[in-house]
Amino acid sequence: PSGSPALDRGVMDTIRKASPFAPLPAELAADSHTFIVPINYAQER
Repeated sequence: PSGSPALDRGVMDTIRKASPFAPLPAELAADSHTFIVPINYAQER
């Protein structure tokens, strides 16, 4: 969590809108993976 509930909700909404995701290639088969995806937000005024 970022410490900002509104920002956290916005990021989760963005991820939900981007799904469903394509399957991973067979060579990446594993029980779990960790991905770091940079997301930049600019506050509108």
